Amino acid sequence: MIHVPRVCAVHDMAGYGKCALTVVIPVMSACGVEVCPVPTANLSTNTSIKGFHMTDYTTEIPAYLKHWVDIGVKLDGIYSGFLGSKEQIDIVIAMKDMFKPKLFVIDPVMGDNGKRYKTFDDEMCKKMREIAKAADVLTPNLTEALILIEEDYDSFEITEENLKIVCEKLQKLGAKNIVLTGAPFGEMLYTSVLNENGDFEIIKQKKLPTNMHGTGDTFTSVLCGKMLNGVSLIESAKAATEFVSYAMEYSYGVEDFIVRGVVFEPLLHKLRP
Repeated sequence: MIHVPRVCAVHDMAGYGKCALTVVIPVMSACGVEVCPVPTANLSTNTSIKGFHMTDYTTEIPAYLKHWVDIGVKLDGIYSGFLGSKEQIDIVIAMKDMFKPKLFVIDPVMGDNGKRYKTFDDEMCKKMREIAKAADVLTPNLTEALILIEEDYDSFEITEENLKIVCEKLQKLGAKNIVLTGAPFGEMLYTSVLNENGDFEIIKQKKLPTNMHGTGDTFTSVLCGKMLNGVSLIESAKAATEFVSYAMEYSYGVEDFIVRGVVFEPLLHKLRP
């Protein structure tokens, strides 16, 4: 029998402004992975667009998951992104014991550019440390990594050695493998990878002039999709870096890319396993 890897994606759904499930489902599907979504909220647009409408699904998730358990759904992986409440974090932690996936990927979405998001107070950050402990793969950006290890962003000096130290401290929290994304260094972005065997590598890419919605979700979706197909952590991170860079460069020629987000749809064929 042919085995198609199956992942549960615990993310919100935004109708416009590329992020979360509108990225995860097509990207991981292109990697040859079946995606079973657990929507945490439904939004008219992503939260950077003023006036968005949001419906929170936190209270609906337990019954949703109970039905999966009742019918015997099997999962190869669980991949969570933005979690909007302490209750949602607890749910994802419980899901690891509930479904016992081979791969438990946590993207601890808490902030960027040295600032944590308004929805994250000290208590929420503490809860995120709990879920980070359980991760097989943890994929923070530099802001999120420093929040997790309780270090100051403004005084942090970006060097290869310091990035390795941050990854090692994240491992000491309990996460097995670390992929620390997008640390700016001059004209480059550094993605630091530390696997559970202690192998460390930095993937370097040219820093592009504009940020785009959805690049982080695209990166982790490719990473997770490749790993569920048996690709190593480091090679999966390289593939994710390459795809995101290519998609961003392509997006510069597309109308309204700053609002609509990274344009990857015409490039999905590059992800076929």
